[in-house]
Amino acid sequence: MQKQILNLINGNLPDIQADAITPLNEGLFAQTWAIGNNYIAKVSKNQLPNDYQNAEDKVLDYLANKTKLVIPKLITHSRLEDGREILIETRVPGKAFSYEEYLRLPDNTKQAIQFQYGRICKQIHSIKNQQMPGRLKRTAEYQIKCFDSWYTEETRGKLSVEERSIIENAFSVYKDAAKDMELLPCHADLHFNNIMVSQDNTTITGVIDLGAFQYADPAYEFRYMYGEPQEMFEVGYGKRFDTTFQDRQFFYCLCMFLMGVKQPELSWVSSDQNVKRLKKLIACRHMEEAYR
Repeated sequence: MQKQILNLINGNLPDIQADAITPLNEGLFAQTWAIGNNYIAKVSKNQLPNDYQNAEDKVLDYLANKTKLVIPKLITHSRLEDGREILIETRVPGKAFSYEEYLRLPDNTKQAIQFQYGRICKQIHSIKNQQMPGRLKRTAEYQIKCFDSWYTEETRGKLSVEERSIIENAFSVYKDAAKDMELLPCHADLHFNNIMVSQDNTTITGVIDLGAFQYADPAYEFRYMYGEPQEMFEVGYGKRFDTTFQDRQFFYCLCMFLMGVKQPELSWVSSDQNVKRLKKLIACRHMEEAYR
């Protein structure tokens, strides 16, 4: 595979003429290699449909013209014999981040990251042009269909009666809370692995992996941050997250883990781990409800 990547680089980037590539750990669902200091090669771990790459290509170009976000620029792309894609992109400055690394930060540094995360989301959500490319619109109807496909009898069997009650109540609350929600442009996969940071972890230097870009509920964007203190996210975003927003945020977070329980082959962790995280999430919500 590395030989194919080198051939692609040398055939399309005559100014580089790479002799070797260096493995990286950027993003989550792709293998990445450094090409010198300014480019990366990204190979999808699974075969992706053509519309995924096409969407990312269009979104990267669009955002480069519409925002001041630091994001990759797609240089060229190809496919391996097994159907996986190779993308050559400019490299976003900084280093790869992760949730585990975030958890180890002192509180003041966490707050700085939270503020910057909220500000980045605000930039994305404020894009006004309705001709913006996107793979889909994540409407409430679409999310409800997803929930129905994940919350199966098999999944319910792994949870207690109380846990099922909390999930089903969250579903009921979501259906009511989502009636008037607004769909905005969203990264839609803005977890910590898709953020680049400075070497001292104090500054977000850029955002990567925009292939899931779509119109969605702003609460969907913040689903990865459920359970974290919300104040600095809100300050960066310039808006308080009211109860309805938090209800939707919790439901989206539930759906994320339910998907992993139902389809562990699609998840970034095993089904057993997802069950544990789902139980922890439900316990957190249970305590939150008690003190509301």
